Amino acid sequence: QAVFGPAGGEAITNWPRALWQDYLVWYRAALDLPVRNRTEITGIAPDGDLLRVSATDTATGEPLGFLARKIVLATGIEGNGDWRLPALALDRLPKDRFAHTNWEFDVGTLRGKRVGVLGAGASAFDTAASALEAGAASVHQFARRPALPLKDPYRTMEKSGFLRHFGSMTALERWRWLVATRDQGVPATQDGIDRCTAFPNYRITTGAGWAGVAFADGDVIVTGTDGAEHRFDFLVLGTGYAVDLTKRPELSALVPVIALWRDRFVPPAGEGGAVLDTPWLGDDLSFTEKVPGTAPWVRNIHNFTAAARVSIGSSATALTSLKYAVPRLVDGLTRFFWLAQAEQELAAIRAYADIDLDLAPLAPHRVPAAGQPSPP
Repeated sequence: QAVFGPAGGEAITNWPRALWQDYLVWYRAALDLPVRNRTEITGIAPDGDLLRVSATDTATGEPLGFLARKIVLATGIEGNGDWRLPALALDRLPKDRFAHTNWEFDVGTLRGKRVGVLGAGASAFDTAASALEAGAASVHQFARRPALPLKDPYRTMEKSGFLRHFGSMTALERWRWLVATRDQGVPATQDGIDRCTAFPNYRITTGAGWAGVAFADGDVIVTGTDGAEHRFDFLVLGTGYAVDLTKRPELSALVPVIALWRDRFVPPAGEGGAVLDTPWLGDDLSFTEKVPGTAPWVRNIHNFTAAARVSIGSSATALTSLKYAVPRLVDGLTRFFWLAQAEQELAAIRAYADIDLDLAPLAPHRVPAAGQPSPP
């Protein structure tokens, strides 16, 4: 509203991404935050009482190094693994013939192309719609589920009690909540569906995934799980992400020493799942040791990512949970810093010598107590 006025603020429905970036840049400037761009963290290791962070300047290739008392990893949805690619022998395809929905690629290059999309989540629909809007000749989307999810079970998690106290539940209780939501799926956005269906050259097939891909005569040939063959110029893979800490350069060396859910919890028979590969976090979103006493320094690394939801119910990737996740994280950080300097602060209290009160004005008014000499 400050930029566009009250009417402009009311007119916004879906916030434009470019304006969101402008807001973040303004926020950075307003708070005078020191931010270093084009920097990739490649490793974290103990260095005495500190943590040594290895990094690379991605613009120059220059190796960098930093020391920290605390590290907060705020690396988003993919911060604990990588975007999942299906086992379809994609190495048979030229690299410019496919992309994951969360990779950076120029959607404008799809103009006039036949595009095949695998997946039915929000990013799959959004990328399909963007391809159509960029002038794709056709878009055919495939959903592996026989019916698209219509209900968002994560809405049930948008309760103050859940977001604040999920971490206080037993591991089994938390696990069953997560399994219940995972098995129902998450619907795409109405906006994404409406954008796709506005085009007559859009099709969607449900209940059919892809069994294999091949490349011949300049075409990408997809064989569906129903046996049908389809020819495309470009494939879009909206196949989500997988939790695998070894895929993250900043975390791969920590895998042997940090606890995962599988190290702390065994689900009842028939209730397994990939969530077991997620880090088992402390109340302040810190890593915990796989074997107590072997790597106490890992508690100084805080995982403020989507993975936090598994342990405490809220995370950095859901707007409704920030109200609860941020104070939890900040309390943990400030508790650490305060306890580390408490003795120093106590010494400062004992040595405190600043005079805060001038008693000179009282001198003419002082009366000696019985049996005491007159004041000077």
